[in-house]
Amino acid sequence: MSGNFSYAVKFQTRKTLALHVLDDGTIEVRAPRSMSQKHIVQFVEQKSTWVEKTRERQLHRKRWQTAVQPGAAMWFLGKPRQLEVLQSQQPAVLCSDETIAVSTRDQWNLPQLSRQLNEWYRDQAQQIFSERLLLVCQRFPGILAAPELRLRKMRRRWGSCSRGGRVTLNIELVKLPLSMIDYVIAHELCHLFEFNHGRKFYALLEHVMPDWKQREIVLKQF
Repeated sequence: MSGNFSYAVKFQTRKTLALHVLDDGTIEVRAPRSMSQKHIVQFVEQKSTWVEKTRERQLHRKRWQTAVQPGAAMWFLGKPRQLEVLQSQQPAVLCSDETIAVSTRDQWNLPQLSRQLNEWYRDQAQQIFSERLLLVCQRFPGILAAPELRLRKMRRRWGSCSRGGRVTLNIELVKLPLSMIDYVIAHELCHLFEFNHGRKFYALLEHVMPDWKQREIVLKQF
């Protein structure tokens, strides 16, 4: 027990200590088999502030990552919209300012409903991310053409950039405001010039997006 949380210790064949906040909110410490209990306790106490912030962030994330079911709040571009489910022989998804209406053959088949909604989110993400990528690229004089874009679901990252110049974005990002999408894209594009998070990287990010710090603070709430 440390602070306001308890934790489990898992001894492994490893050289360093690692602290993980799991998806269900439990805390797990992964330690070398020879590590003393005193050393582990000190390590956890030093990380207590990080643990509390991470758990709070996960709790907030659960609020906008609700289960797919009729009446649930489905987030899209930074706004919750009530999920309406309609029975129809013609599957479709229509989004308005207040609702996301899904027409499906079996309105009580929740797995099928979830798949249909996820396909819609992916389609929307592909279109919106491609458009925003082109716009944000214009902030970089050294980028003559938009890099290759890939989409995937990621548990712990909003985006990544490979050394080959390919940008990958988390599909879940389409649930966030456009300002957050643009920030993540700008962050990854900076890696085309600086493949690290050093002084030059942040100088470039500051140049292309002067308010990036404010955007990053908001993004950490999701």
